[in-house]
Amino acid sequence: MQRIVHTIPLSQSTICMTEQVASALSYSRRGWRVFPLCGGTVDAADQCDCLPAARSTSYAGVPCYMTQATTDLETIISWWHSSSINTIGIATGAGLLVLDIDASCASLDSVMDFYALPDTAIVCRPNRGWQLFYTYNPALRLLNTCDKLGSGIRSFADDCYVVVPSYLTSTCRDYNQPYWLHYDQPVRLPSALLPALLSKRPAVREWLPGEAEQPSIAARRLAAILLQQPSLGLWDVDGADEYDDEG
Repeated sequence: MQRIVHTIPLSQSTICMTEQVASALSYSRRGWRVFPLCGGTVDAADQCDCLPAARSTSYAGVPCYMTQATTDLETIISWWHSSSINTIGIATGAGLLVLDIDASCASLDSVMDFYALPDTAIVCRPNRGWQLFYTYNPALRLLNTCDKLGSGIRSFADDCYVVVPSYLTSTCRDYNQPYWLHYDQPVRLPSALLPALLSKRPAVREWLPGEAEQPSIAARRLAAILLQQPSLGLWDVDGADEYDDEG
């Protein structure tokens, strides 16, 4: 006897919710600390002072605090299944740095060529720019900077966050929203950039060696040479600003 199986078609909203959970879990498997954000929450890249709105925001009873970002799969699944979350946040720092390039100030190629940045995971932010994901030694504490590496270039590291694409596939993806230009494993940040981004405060994490690792003298010298080069029409590094609460 032939069995007849009746399938119930899933709604588009259910499909997109399932894909979003899968995206959040994919990020967590990379070691990125995930947390839910309200729809419309301002990205740190759109705030000059990098004071994450996520610290004081909750959505339908779901804790949306950046400090609760986690890689725990069960926690992430419970967040997304308990409410209609539609934005994924990633806490930066602890070994993850994001460079944000404003398209109105410089092109992606010009910045990557100028600093000899290697290919890595890249998010495209339509009509706004790009975000490049790099790793670094988590024993270091890196600054969140604004225009220090050039006009329109920001870095997001410790105590900050970025909003990442909610979908890895094209089924639900809206190309007016951020999407992955390259969803590769992030590569190591060139050590020549570390001196410009190092905080005066050491990273304090129980699972790390007690003594923070410092870049080599050669790396510091190379970084100084790079940062003193003429702007070449790309940006002006003089008077560059940085924002980090050094007390």
